[in-house]
Amino acid sequence: MKICVLYGGYSKEREVSILSAKSILKALSDRNDIYGYDFKGDYDDLYKNVKDSELVFNALHGGDGENGVVQKFFEDKNIKYTGSDSFASRKAMDKNIAKSICKENDILTPDWVYINENNKKNNDLSVFNNRSIVVKPSDEGSSIGLSIIKYFQVNDKNKQNKVEESIVKCSSISSNILIEEY
Repeated sequence: MKICVLYGGYSKEREVSILSAKSILKALSDRNDIYGYDFKGDYDDLYKNVKDSELVFNALHGGDGENGVVQKFFEDKNIKYTGSDSFASRKAMDKNIAKSICKENDILTPDWVYINENNKKNNDLSVFNNRSIVVKPSDEGSSIGLSIIKYFQVNDKNKQNKVEESIVKCSSISSNILIEEY
């Protein structure tokens, strides 16, 4: 079976993806029907490099590799690939959507506040008073942009400043930010 290990991408997790692919390719180095392709965002070039593969092993991390975009591309081109379909990938990659689905289905998930361009001012954090919180991009993977603030106090200016700094840090990665109970 001719298999392409797709890696790289242009998300903040490019380097992690490259390391994953190196491990996969090394582990399967005794096979001559497996090759790697470093995706840099050109979908025409991607198609040229995977169209004759029987399977694409998706080793992309973050961004298009996990948010349903590359999955939808493969589906539209009738290319078999590993992982969830585009619909599930899109919903799972957005932590706010995934947590909302959990809540709708009575699946326990830590309390959270979602901040984006439309509701930047709507970030009442009183639900987190006396609890530690995590501030992170809602639509990225791994721990890029993540901050932990221990024992948040609503009336503590120092803790509030740490939250603001964490939001600014996340904003450089994504305009979609999740603050949740640690």
